[in-house]
Amino acid sequence: MPIKMVNITGENCRVIFDLPHDADVDIENTKAINVDTVLKVRDNQSEFKNHLLKYLKSDTPDEIIERFLQILQNQNIKDTNAIESAIVSSGINRFLKTNLVGTINFASSIATLLTTLSIGL
Repeated sequence: MPIKMVNITGENCRVIFDLPHDADVDIENTKAINVDTVLKVRDNQSEFKNHLLKYLKSDTPDEIIERFLQILQNQNIKDTNAIESAIVSSGINRFLKTNLVGTINFASSIATLLTTLSIGL
């Protein structure tokens, strides 16, 4: 069942609707006044991967990245301990730009991203 948004007015703003690509939404009678974008559609999985790449060395093999993402997806991991385990088991820890402290920070960042972007990888 879609979320209904009816008779929405956006005025003097950058974006009225910022939605994930898979949102089930029915938008009717939207009025935009001095608005840059009425509807921004996000691809959260691509956005997540782009954030992930910021923590990794440029020579990180795609297979390692995909293995890490697959582990997160298959196990629906959200807490930092499980993410730390996925980091090690995928081998992605060898390609982090920083050391052990970086691994812990990386795990926390991934947990935050998964929650913030509401991704079901």
